[in-house]
Amino acid sequence: MTRRKAAGRPPAGRRRNTVPLRTRLLVAGAGSLAGWMLLAVGVQHLRTYALVREAARLERHRHDLLAENAVLREEIRRLRTDDRYIERIAREQLGMLRPGEMDLVMTPTSDPRPPGEDPTASRAGPRGEGPRSIEWLIRTVAASLRALLAHVRGASPPRTQ
Repeated sequence: MTRRKAAGRPPAGRRRNTVPLRTRLLVAGAGSLAGWMLLAVGVQHLRTYALVREAARLERHRHDLLAENAVLREEIRRLRTDDRYIERIAREQLGMLRPGEMDLVMTPTSDPRPPGEDPTASRAGPRGEGPRSIEWLIRTVAASLRALLAHVRGASPPRTQ
């Protein structure tokens, strides 16, 4: 047996689409329009958010620059009025000296032990008389200053014991 379709009737197991084509197109168009509008609003919201963050960052940077500007103005004021500040800056940053002054730079020798001392011996003596004690430092500085003074005066340096 062959089944024949009745003209204009849907098959027995299927329902016919009752929504007209015009309504379906109208709903699809309205949905697309709503989707595009939602997308446009979302993109605009993201741009606004980014601009607000950028404005906040620029405002923080502006405040930092104002603070730095105040520090620089204070330094300008001190450079114009405070001679001691100018001298300190000249000494510290430029290494300048007054006429007649000498810059004394002490450099450690490669081996601070006197000749003949045992290199394996302890550096500090029993009563703190080794090279790391205060007394040793005072004696060393005093001897260096005596030698420097003698050199400046043109004499041979005195012998230290």
